[in-house]
Amino acid sequence: MNNLDPNTPHHATSTRATGTKTRKSKPLHWRSIYHAATAASQASPNYDVSLSHLRLSWTGECMTRFSKAEISRAVMDARHYLARSSPPANPRQTLAAERTAEKLSTRWLRSSGLDVKAMFAVEEQRRLEWDRGLPKREAKASKRWAQRIKVARANVAAQVQSMQSGADLLPPGSSNLEEPASIIASDPRILKSRQFVPFNSSAKVLVDRRAGSVDKVSFVYLFRNQSSRAIFYDFHAPLSASGHVALRQKGHFSGGFGLAEVAAAIEVLPSPTTQDPQRLAFVSSTAGGVPFWWVDHTEEETFSDGTLLSARVFVEARALVAILVSLIVSSDFDGRLVVDMNTGNFDVRAPVVVVVPRG
Repeated sequence: MNNLDPNTPHHATSTRATGTKTRKSKPLHWRSIYHAATAASQASPNYDVSLSHLRLSWTGECMTRFSKAEISRAVMDARHYLARSSPPANPRQTLAAERTAEKLSTRWLRSSGLDVKAMFAVEEQRRLEWDRGLPKREAKASKRWAQRIKVARANVAAQVQSMQSGADLLPPGSSNLEEPASIIASDPRILKSRQFVPFNSSAKVLVDRRAGSVDKVSFVYLFRNQSSRAIFYDFHAPLSASGHVALRQKGHFSGGFGLAEVAAAIEVLPSPTTQDPQRLAFVSSTAGGVPFWWVDHTEEETFSDGTLLSARVFVEARALVAILVSLIVSSDFDGRLVVDMNTGNFDVRAPVVVVVPRG
């Protein structure tokens, strides 16, 4: 179980590695890491990319210890922030004029000899078959994309390693935050499991919605400015995510349009700075209008991508801040959306935060 986070959701499994020893390693060039990781993933299907070897070549400050009360308070503040910043689900409302038009169209089609009731039944059966077949399609996609997922993780590792290769140019006090204090979600039901491992923490996430919403999963890292003066800090955090997006947009008389976006972002509390999210995946679906306005349109896409997020924040003397490395699923549709980052090889990873003082 998560020994640091006293607010572990009862429905999400959590594991935390213990007894990990700190070791020093020579800085390597990022190209060497990337090509080695790619080659290893090709040679062995069980190979996985970890950042455990990416300990920066500077010694940095001593690892800050936080009391249980500080951790509990910081995680609770982060939960409240997610609750405040995530809008509620946004179900669409059909206009009365559109409902009237659908009734008139249905009456005209029936008078023309079309068995409208049978057509509606066929479309409902198609919806059921699409829903029932989705888990199998997700599982196949996870296996089919296993190689690309490993390469994406290696690419993220390479970005962090490239910073290590220039460690001699970075100021004293630069350091790694190796493990999040907690992994939280705006809706705890979407967070299926959490794994806490130094330089390799991850989460399994499943978003299943019937209306547009904004869902967020955040890796909460804690940092304290131990200086007696306020300092600007740069926080750099890699994030990789892999999954399968399935969007079904319902048909309407005037047509129907739905969209879903998967993005990554970094925020630093208690005074979050506004950073533009980095898009990882985007899916749109357009259903046709008349005459067969009731027919849904479906789109599916598998993705595996990563990015390096950065934020510069002014931290007061002795102040504790929470760095939220987040994955965001934003959607606007009428039908069903499933973003599966839970099946098989799919997951979300935010393995480390690199802290660089800027004076």
